[in-house]
Amino acid sequence: MAWTCMVDLLLDFAVPAAALLAARRWGWARALGPATLCYLGGMVYANLPGTAPHLPTVEIVAWAAVALSVPLLLFSVDVIAWTRLARTAVLAFVLACVAVLVATLAVGMLLADRVPHAVDLAGMLTGVYIGGTPNMAALAGAFGAPPDVFVNTNASDLILSAFYLGFMLTLGPRVIGRFLPPSAPDEGAGAGDSWAADRPARFRHRLMGLGLSLACAAVGGVAFAVVPSGFQMVAAILLITTLAVVASLSRRIRTLPGTYTTGQYLLLVFCFAAGSMADISRLLAASPGFFGFTFAVIVLAVVLQFALMAAFRVDRDTAIVTSVATIMSPPFIAATADRLGNRQVLVTGIASGLMGYAVGNYLGIAVSWMLR
Repeated sequence: MAWTCMVDLLLDFAVPAAALLAARRWGWARALGPATLCYLGGMVYANLPGTAPHLPTVEIVAWAAVALSVPLLLFSVDVIAWTRLARTAVLAFVLACVAVLVATLAVGMLLADRVPHAVDLAGMLTGVYIGGTPNMAALAGAFGAPPDVFVNTNASDLILSAFYLGFMLTLGPRVIGRFLPPSAPDEGAGAGDSWAADRPARFRHRLMGLGLSLACAAVGGVAFAVVPSGFQMVAAILLITTLAVVASLSRRIRTLPGTYTTGQYLLLVFCFAAGSMADISRLLAASPGFFGFTFAVIVLAVVLQFALMAAFRVDRDTAIVTSVATIMSPPFIAATADRLGNRQVLVTGIASGLMGYAVGNYLGIAVSWMLR
């Protein structure tokens, strides 16, 4: 076990460095982007014959990287400029929620007699595709669903969400950009080259930024430890994000060199760790009925989300980060914003994700009630 942990830790920090180097040297790697290389590399590592990442170690690395990278990335965001986009962000979030509600209700009614616990599944998937896994777990408990229902549905969601995120980090922006209005350019980062967009930084600059980020993460960690079960992640992310946004109002912090590139590296650590948790064998163990139900919901929800965004003329970057915020969760927003080369949508995405956590349980119960 100790040897496996050491290998996991080495790969978690070495693969991101290799991905950055590859993206600077080779066109194909630059086209995919470092985040995609790390995420796909993690999936390959997790599913190679004879390899078995130590999940407790990987999970610790993943969430520690998130807790430190989010503040570092947000420090350079101009929140005042973002407020001009707030109305569009709220509209996008509402449209994303409507799409998920229509998808779960439609699939729930269609498969109610074919899939066991279909009513519970519809409610649980509403929670997870508007909020996150904590919402799914809470709703499973509220419905009194058998343990295997949650386990199999969660396994199906993990695999399908991995493919969804992979699409969003590769071809998604180009495909979706054909149907949605372009976003305003981000003056702080060049599209596709956000790892090189920051000013040159000395070691002491990076150390200062990391220290500030660590302080934000420490407060989030305290919140995680003291709030009631089921609300820990919401409280931690909310506090970390709030402290980082407040810090970004200081011009001295916002212009501190190296914060964005340091955060981007830690983000790549998270991407590799998250990818290495996507074990395809879980899919083989899940019930085909649960997988089919989840597949139908996520495909219909995503298609409806972007159809509604196109109808209401929501710009591409806002639409994509809002979709990722609902279908996935706030920790994946940074990777998406980096792929888009638009750090200004970080706050939009995280705000949507946090709102999803807040309303996911209510809407999940509402869907279940309507289907009964």
